[in-house]
Amino acid sequence: MDDRGTVKRNGREIAMVRSYLAMDYGGSSGRGILGHYDGEKLILEEVNRFPDFFVEINGICYWDTFMMLQNLKESLKTAGQKCRNKTELVSVGIDTWGTDYGLLDGQGNPIGTSVCERNTQGAGRKAVTEKIGEKVLYEKTGTHFLDGNTLFQLYERKLREDSGLEYAGTLLMLPDLLGYFLTGECFSEYSDAVTSMLLDVESETWNVDILEKLGLPADIYPKVIHGGEKSFSVKKELLEELHLKGINYTPVLSHDTASAIAAVPHVPGQAFCSSGTWSIMGVVTKEPPAKDRARQYNFASSKFGNSFYKTHRDFMGMWMITQCKRVWEAEGRKYSWEEITDAAAKAEEFAAVIDVDRSEFFNVGNMHGKIERYLARTGQRMPQGMGVLSRCIYESLALRYRRTARQLQEISGEKITSLCIVGGGSRNRFLNQLIADAVEVPVIAGPSEAACIGNILMQMKADGQIQTLEEGWKIAENSFEKEVFLPDGTQDWESYDRKYQSIKESVKEEGKL
Repeated sequence: MDDRGTVKRNGREIAMVRSYLAMDYGGSSGRGILGHYDGEKLILEEVNRFPDFFVEINGICYWDTFMMLQNLKESLKTAGQKCRNKTELVSVGIDTWGTDYGLLDGQGNPIGTSVCERNTQGAGRKAVTEKIGEKVLYEKTGTHFLDGNTLFQLYERKLREDSGLEYAGTLLMLPDLLGYFLTGECFSEYSDAVTSMLLDVESETWNVDILEKLGLPADIYPKVIHGGEKSFSVKKELLEELHLKGINYTPVLSHDTASAIAAVPHVPGQAFCSSGTWSIMGVVTKEPPAKDRARQYNFASSKFGNSFYKTHRDFMGMWMITQCKRVWEAEGRKYSWEEITDAAAKAEEFAAVIDVDRSEFFNVGNMHGKIERYLARTGQRMPQGMGVLSRCIYESLALRYRRTARQLQEISGEKITSLCIVGGGSRNRFLNQLIADAVEVPVIAGPSEAACIGNILMQMKADGQIQTLEEGWKIAENSFEKEVFLPDGTQDWESYDRKYQSIKESVKEEGKL
């Protein structure tokens, strides 16, 4: 795109007439990305990048939702400046991770800020599953069991007699909370609502009966809508503050994984993984999965678009290595990601194996110490040096990918012949190759900004530029390059897998991811 907001197609200039701002908040960082659509291709332009972080107060971790709002406003202002006199800024959409939420009082004012899912110690999950039963919960919600599920978080607040629940008038998932700050409208977008374990996945109504049995508020949940269906006007006073003309807020597929999948074409036999702080791996199918198997392996399943089903499992992503990086930095050793992966590539293979599903690695705290204690309990030595430890984490992740792929085949009834990895983790070429080797299928890496792309495509749908997911997939395929990693077949991953499973089973623990 040039300074006049035009692009060249077949030697002629075409005006860029519609632009959309995607706000993508991740567990460690967020970004504002403009999407310009020229009728054939989508062109991305970054406007803002910022850290997302939680703060600890009295032993409880909170997301700084007010700073998230400030970053949203700054991104909107910059986007408006970039589009002025060139293109029309039509709308903004927001996606975040799932399960976390905010509360409003009866007058619509925030009750504090949002409790972080990594705060949980599993007490809520244990108590709720004992009272309701895992089978009932899964049949009603289609949601896999994570300690940080919204339902479990709420019950933990009840256990510690948190007064916020007493005064709550509305519960909003994080993207919906930010949307409320922009518009004053309360609603819950389906793709994020289903991560809460509060919603009936089929009827799209809130599970009032379960909430009442648990003694939790049952009347604080807003209307459920689907991403890309409609838009809302941004408040006049905000537009004036940001020097913007009238733009809309569009609820998109507001769970970042759902947005990322919206950028990946459905191909029979191809699994997907959104790789970031979390690894979220699954398949999109025309038919619903085998529910008993899905529950057994702790997979979530829900509707996706008008004619698809999304089945996936959340497991450890880049969180462990990111936390190790922070430990190194606190010790005065600052490594770039390139330095970390280069050192890992040269390090000893399979010096140790970690069960990345363990909840102790999920929570905040000294990751080095957690790994060292775990390895001691499993009779393994602590890898010495940044490279060996990093390789240990990456190889353990690759083994989790291998196991997840095999479980997906059982659940879906489809043989997995390729794996498409999107998100920030798709740029980690060392890990991509390990995954290709472990899963024994080609890995297709990219696009890295898939969540933003899917976010923008849903805004385009609400704007009438496309009508279906399939149309959006074609645009994404036509717009962004990918890299393919082929399995080399030189390592005995089957024996590594047996070692991994043996170690997993050697230490029993309740409340696993």
